[in-house]
Amino acid sequence: MSAFHLSSLDNVQIISINQLFTEETISEIFEEVQSKLEAGKKKWVVDLSDLEYMSSIGINLLLGLMSRSKKRGGAMAIANPSSQVLKLLDMTRLTHIFPLCPNVKAASQVLLQK
Repeated sequence: MSAFHLSSLDNVQIISINQLFTEETISEIFEEVQSKLEAGKKKWVVDLSDLEYMSSIGINLLLGLMSRSKKRGGAMAIANPSSQVLKLLDMTRLTHIFPLCPNVKAASQVLLQK
């Protein structure tokens, strides 16, 4: 099973994270994202429904994705964060940077309104 899966919904790209982040996983995700960005895909939802915990590596991934998408005029939202991930985002004061949504559909709708 891959550590992540890419799909799309209503012209929004969905990255579903299935395993804890490693440097190798992050490199793979950034390569895939860069390819999609170059193809004009600017709106991203990071689905964390299968991820209970996230380390600083995951925070770096989220910040990197946000930065890359904003450079191309896009936006990013987070869907389905666990209570542990939500605590980490709150502790690092990142809850005001990322739109946090209860599911992928809600996150997609937030991005489509931008």
